[in-house]
Parts: sequence; structure tokens; C-alpha cells
Amino acid sequence: MRLRQVARASATVFGGNLLASASNFTLALVVARAYGPEGRGELAVFVLVPMLASTVLGFGLPTAHAYWGAKHPDRVGTFAWNSVLTAGTVGVVLAVVGASVGERLPVIGGVERPALVLVAIPLQLVTILLGELLPVERRYRSYAAVRAGSGLLPLVLVVAAFLALPGRPALGDVEALIFLGWLGAAAASLLLNARSLATGRPSLREHIVALRYAVLVGPALVLQMVNYRLDQVVLAALLPRETLGLYAASVSITEGLFLPAASMATVLLPEIARRPEPASRALVHRSLALAVAGTAAAGLLVFATAPVLLRLLYGEEFVAGAQVLRVLALTIPVVAFTKIAGAGLAGTHRQAQHLRAVAAAAVVTVVAVPSLVTAIGAVGAALASLGAYLTSALVQWIGWRSPARSVGDRPEAAPDPMTRVAGT
Repeated sequence: MRLRQVARASATVFGGNLLASASNFTLALVVARAYGPEGRGELAVFVLVPMLASTVLGFGLPTAHAYWGAKHPDRVGTFAWNSVLTAGTVGVVLAVVGASVGERLPVIGGVERPALVLVAIPLQLVTILLGELLPVERRYRSYAAVRAGSGLLPLVLVVAAFLALPGRPALGDVEALIFLGWLGAAAASLLLNARSLATGRPSLREHIVALRYAVLVGPALVLQMVNYRLDQVVLAALLPRETLGLYAASVSITEGLFLPAASMATVLLPEIARRPEPASRALVHRSLALAVAGTAAAGLLVFATAPVLLRLLYGEEFVAGAQVLRVLALTIPVVAFTKIAGAGLAGTHRQAQHLRAVAAAAVVTVVAVPSLVTAIGAVGAALASLGAYLTSALVQWIGWRSPARSVGDRPEAAPDPMTRVAGT
């Protein structure tokens, strides 16, 4: 697969990601217009917690499945079954937690329907795990359909409620409709993986091999989510929901511009895993140049037009977040770099290098976000995020240019564990 083919596949994935992001953005816009910054802040919590929890509980398994699935396409059915059983186990545990202490948990206890937050976690987990297997089989349109559905279904249900009811629905009912949309996306993931599920079977031994790969990827993804979302968690804990709503509005704008690089990273990881080292390096370098150049132009445009964008999209009361948006606009090309470089490191079995980069950024995030939020509010959270992303990009680049030194960074140093599992 050449760069042109990667670009075409990335465009397909980008289409699904764009529709999902546009749907999420529109949904946030509807809630912000109907319920104000406080309602937008509550929606941010309702959406944020399942996303963070599913990432933590997935513990790098989506990346591990993409890597080993690319090297061993005949095991995709096994990975699909292991994904379903993993999400099911998480669901059982969270059902017990929700029945006992759900409404007393911090953060989610303040939303209208905290039980739905917990139930949404295994739904999002199975959607992610099964969805990430589709690019491994080069089923990019199916992957795009799952991604689009995860955003479009909640939006359609919520808009239908606004149109059907004489007044605006209660915020708790909006949360219930969003949950139903997530349920539909999980069902679509199962249907699109039906062929793989029919030809595979669960395997504890292969699950252990995947977990060994994820031992370094999982912590990196968890720390990455800390870098992406600790700012909003701290804002939710320390400042009024109105401030969180202003900040989340700016985040929604900038995250949409991460999508081209994120889409390319989804395609690149299995393609890199299939290639020998010199060819994979060349592909990553060309992809980095393409992604950073495109997103830098977009970031400059957002920086220059921040107040206008907020006024047009959200309304006059959100213009107070213009300084936050300007700072976050500077992160756009940096995040694009980290996504492509991260895919390159994971695809060449350099999980340790990627973990070092994300851990360095997490240190910056954990130290800077609470102190800067306390000192200067939401702008401080944005500045801390920029510093963390720059740190991650720098360490990734140093690691990418350095020779592999650890066993975890050199897959050729030992026999293929997935082959040993099969007994071949």
C-alpha cells in the first residue's frame, strides 16, 4: 500500500470520522443553545466519562489487535470474540458497581442519569474493540460507517425529540436518547464483525499475547487520555459548569481539525506493521509531512478567527472563550504530529518509545493543569495542554530517530509469540 493508497483509505476513514465529529459538534451545539453553558457542561461530563473509562478499560487492546491482526489475518475472528467477552466482563462488573454506589460516585453523581453513564462504558468499549478490527481487514467503509453511526444516531434521536415535543425535552431525556444512539452503534459493530465472529473462537492464550503487547500501549493510551481530558476533569471539579461549557465549546472546534491526522493514523498502523523497518520509516516520514502541513494551515485560520467562530457557532455568550480557542488552535498541528508518530512507533513495535513520550507529557499535564487552572482559569488549562502536546511530540521525535534498544522495541529479536500460540 503506497502513500497515495493510504491517503485514499484515510479519506474514507476521515469521512466517517468527520460525520461523527460533525454530529457530536451539532449535538453539543443544540444542547448549548437549548440549555446554556451549564447544560453544555453537564453534557460534557455525560459524554466524557464513558469515553475515558472505555479507553482505560480497553488498556491498549484495540492497538494490540490491529498490530497482531495485520501480521496474522487468520486470527481476526479470535480477536473479535475476545473483544466481545472483554466488554461483557466489564459490563457485569459495572452493573454491580452501579447497583451499589453509582449515584454516589463523584463527577457522574451530578448528571441526570448516572446509571446510563456506567452502562454506556461497555457499549463504547465493544464498539471501539470491534471497530478497530475493520481497518485490519481493509474494510475502511465499514469502519467509517461505525464511526459515523456513533455520532449520527444520538444526534438524530435528540433532534427528533426536539421536533416532536411541544417544548424542549428534559436534559435527562436527552441523555437517555444519546445512550440509545450508542447502543445502536454497538449493535452495528457486532453486525459488521459477524463474519469474523462466525469463523473465529475465543482464545485465552491469544488474549494473553495481545495483552503482552498492550502492557506498554495500554498505559500510553491511558496517559494520552489524561493529556487530552484532564483539563476538562479539573475544570469540572474546580470551576463552575459554565466555565467548563465555554472551554468544551472551544475543544469541540479544535478536535474536529485533528480528524485528518487521526484518520491517517488508523490506516497507517496495520500498514506499518505489515512492512519491514526501512519501508515503514519512509511511509511514516511522508505521512508526517503531509499531516503537519495541512493542520498547521487550519490552526492558523482558527487562531485568527476565534471570536467570530464562537459567535457564529454558539452565540454571543460563548465569545468569552476566544482566548481559550486561540491557545487550543496552536495545538492542532502538534497533535497531528503525535498521532502519526504514535502510529509509527506502535506499528514498528516501539511501544516503549511511545510510552516515554506520553508519560513525559502526562507529567506536564498533571503538574501544570491544576496549578494553571487555579491561577488563571480556563486559559491556564489550554496553555497546559499545549505544553504537554509539545513535550510529547519532542520525545516522540527523539525516540523515532534513535535506534531501538529494548526487547519490547525489537520484535525481530524473538520468535513471533502469536505463531508459538498456534503451535506452528
